[in-house]
Amino acid sequence: MSKEIIDTFDDLTLEETNKLTEDIDTIITIDEETKERIKERAFEEVGISNQKVARIHKRKGYKMWVKVAACIASVFVIGSVTVYASGMLEGLSDYFTGEVADYKDKISDTIQTASNKDYEIAIKGALLDENQFQFVFMVEGKSKKGKKIVSEVLATGNMFSPDEVYATLKDHSKKKVEHYSISRWSNDQVQNADNDRSGVAKIITDELGIDSMAEVEYFEFYCKGIKLTVDAVMTGETISLKAEKKTEIKDVELSPIGFSFIGKDIEIDEATEDVLLTGHKIRYIKKDGTLEEPQNESYDSWDMGDMVHVVADFGMVIQDLDEYKGIQIDGVNFYKTKN
Repeated sequence: MSKEIIDTFDDLTLEETNKLTEDIDTIITIDEETKERIKERAFEEVGISNQKVARIHKRKGYKMWVKVAACIASVFVIGSVTVYASGMLEGLSDYFTGEVADYKDKISDTIQTASNKDYEIAIKGALLDENQFQFVFMVEGKSKKGKKIVSEVLATGNMFSPDEVYATLKDHSKKKVEHYSISRWSNDQVQNADNDRSGVAKIITDELGIDSMAEVEYFEFYCKGIKLTVDAVMTGETISLKAEKKTEIKDVELSPIGFSFIGKDIEIDEATEDVLLTGHKIRYIKKDGTLEEPQNESYDSWDMGDMVHVVADFGMVIQDLDEYKGIQIDGVNFYKTKN
């Protein structure tokens, strides 16, 4: 904890300091066990025990109590924000693994919830790079009517999707997303079978007719008469990769959430068992030079005549790019141009 933060409380009276801690205790709602852990951290900052704090307060050790209360206040703020952010990310963490914590601030900025009398809808977290936008979408029935409709849909094995999705670009134009689906669940099939279910969807740049998701200012979701607006927050940097030799494959890019490239349109029936559904053989190049097989990746491809734009995610894993030097496509190595 910063000493400067604590020192700002020095001029408070005892009554003002007590009121401050009471107000923080009222505003920030966390469980008692967590609250006690936060207080213990505060007491450690001033090097005293819970018992000594009680004695100081009882004997009205004014200056020391102000310091203790200041510690409690500041640690409550710092600690509770961490607890709150962690709780907010639970929806996305039900699906995504890997380096989720490294991007918690950016992911938290994309979490939105809205409701009416019958339904609550939410974006429980979104991931964005220059080629794709992945999001966790949830619908929950609130009223008797809403719960009944949600249950009926879930009973058919179907998934709720937004009725409409739009992207507003930085040039103020608006694009309607025509093609996408909510189709991916976590390994545990995260759901309350009676009432709600959430799933993961992906939108790629080609569906918007744009070159990069960096052109998007925000997304708008409409469902059951409810509107949600989610800012287009980049999860991490999208890195260009350079081929080690001449090849038809171009525009190879890598980000923490996936990769993309433009390559030859290969007929699926020409593919062998060790290539992707796109017909291209992919391997990841680890930092020690060894090759790693793809696992649960999902691929989208956009027809460009004789070529296709392939956009892949990492199968709901956020990767640490420091662990990789690049990607191998059809036997050609593509390396990061920096780092």
